[in-house]
Amino acid sequence: MNRHILRADGIAEAEFCGAQGVTRLRHLRQNWPSRVLFPAKALNSPVEAVIANTAGGIVGGDRIEQRFVAQHGARVIITSQAAEKVYRSAQEISHLMTSVAVGANCHVEWMPQETILFEGAKLRRHNRISVAADSILIAGEITIFGRRARDETFAHGYFHDSWEVRMDQKLAWSDRLHIESGINDALQRPWAFGKTAATALMVCKTSDPQEMRESARDLLGDFPGGGFTMVAGLTIGRFVSDDAAELRDLIARLWLGLRPQAGLSGDDLPRVWNL
Repeated sequence: MNRHILRADGIAEAEFCGAQGVTRLRHLRQNWPSRVLFPAKALNSPVEAVIANTAGGIVGGDRIEQRFVAQHGARVIITSQAAEKVYRSAQEISHLMTSVAVGANCHVEWMPQETILFEGAKLRRHNRISVAADSILIAGEITIFGRRARDETFAHGYFHDSWEVRMDQKLAWSDRLHIESGINDALQRPWAFGKTAATALMVCKTSDPQEMRESARDLLGDFPGGGFTMVAGLTIGRFVSDDAAELRDLIARLWLGLRPQAGLSGDDLPRVWNL
């Protein structure tokens, strides 16, 4: 008997525009299972856009597109309602594609909560960011290999992760990660991930990348599984940990601590990060 399998084709698309110190939503498009929620904030505060997956996670063959644009001095914080779960797939690969365009004189923070790769998950994730030379950006992601509370690892599956950052339309930094076969070796060997449970990445674009790097290193302290460097005017941090919760706490602390250095306002993380 033939069965029709419903695949998600989600779209979360929003455009923001600033005027006289106030950021307003200019365009919004949503398609199941993706939603964008906007918690109430003070009028002169950055707009907070919270992405929600109403399907509860990503399964084989799903395609999720997320597109965000900030223009004319807009100030926007983009995050997700909860951790994104990628379930086991027998055959098909899922796709999660995000693009963030940061126009002139804008402040944008794109910091979704962690992505959890269940055992047997198959995911291609693409992150494309463009930022104007006079704008501020803090972006990052956390990836967890398996449901650690259940002692599950990510020993079989497929994960392809790509980043591309452009400044004033010129490629500044590009990165690729691909693991498909020999996953156990990659996650256990000291020359690869070194028995890590989770990995994370942060990318910051500020007016003074060298000062940003030094501030980030001070905040990082003696954490053994990470570091910051500079590439083409960007401050880039990479991290691994054998404790996924510890890594999430670290990224939250770095994000909050780097805000003043980046010239961003706010002394607390989005509420969904504190639940």
